[in-house]
Amino acid sequence: LNCMAIINTRTKKILIRIGIGILAIILIFVIAIAIVLNTIATPKRITPVLLNIAHQYLNAEVNCESIDITFFGTFPDLGIKMNNGSIVHSVSTDSLHQPSAQDTLLVFETGIISLNPGAFIFNKKVILHKFEIENADVYAFVNADGKANWDIMIPSEEVVEQPEDDKPFDMPELNIKEIRLKDVRVTYDDLQQDIFVLVDSVRMRLDGNMSKARANLNLAFRTSGITSYYQGQTYSNELPFSIYTRLNRDRIKKTLVLDKGAINVGILKLRTEGNIIRNTEAQGADVDIDFTLNASSLSDIVDMIPEHISDIKNQIVANGDIQSNGKITGLLNKDNYPLLKLSVQLSNGKIAMKQHK
Repeated sequence: LNCMAIINTRTKKILIRIGIGILAIILIFVIAIAIVLNTIATPKRITPVLLNIAHQYLNAEVNCESIDITFFGTFPDLGIKMNNGSIVHSVSTDSLHQPSAQDTLLVFETGIISLNPGAFIFNKKVILHKFEIENADVYAFVNADGKANWDIMIPSEEVVEQPEDDKPFDMPELNIKEIRLKDVRVTYDDLQQDIFVLVDSVRMRLDGNMSKARANLNLAFRTSGITSYYQGQTYSNELPFSIYTRLNRDRIKKTLVLDKGAINVGILKLRTEGNIIRNTEAQGADVDIDFTLNASSLSDIVDMIPEHISDIKNQIVANGDIQSNGKITGLLNKDNYPLLKLSVQLSNGKIAMKQHK
């Protein structure tokens, strides 16, 4: 018994020493990282370096007040936090031939990226665990000649030759786990086609797996209102919109599965489930989607129709609850549209010409 007690005591002492050694190594590692982040990788040092790399790939003026590398707040991932940044690509000029506000593709207050350094070092993969933009304005602009301010990527053959140590590296495989947008205002302004769309107060969360071969994603998107104009006519005015769905895409088999999607447009509630399969032979896609479409008020649906499309709201009396279901099947390409089957049920309501009311 004494021998067993002695062995147990020695084992405990060895385990304690091993534990202390591991803790000491972790502590040294943490201290080393803290020293590097606070002395070498400071925002003042790394901001111009990262902006210089961005300018090698982007034909745009990229600005950022500060870029900070974080570790403890995003542990075990390595994080990059950007404050007060912008991307400007000049495609329009004012009367003084100076870049205009329409050239500003992106302005943001805060941007955060966190990635797995081990996956990049050992497997040449960029795994972004988080990509977040907060309080931003996106202005997608097309001038009268058809030039877009988002066409900013420099072709690989045009990248300026750098010294061997400074040459841009080939982009490795990208896998995104989570994308978040908070209070983002998106504007699309096309002078050539006379189209204007404003999507206000966008909040979006996209999480899951977005690897090279497959993507299994949960999407939540909502906006306080969509305003749109086309050739001087109003098509929507601060129309609320939201979508919640699960997307399963197989890039090898060229399939996209919509798993129980929920789309709300104003008072309309659309529920979908089905799949879209790429048809390379027909240069399109085979669609097979079941859906239900419900609305609490038929009169509100009639009011949503723009007057320049139809004057129906002044011609009929319509009220009641709408419930419908249907199916979309067939080939979709530039010459073909899928077949739509729809059944509609009106409850507690009526449709009549106004002179017959």
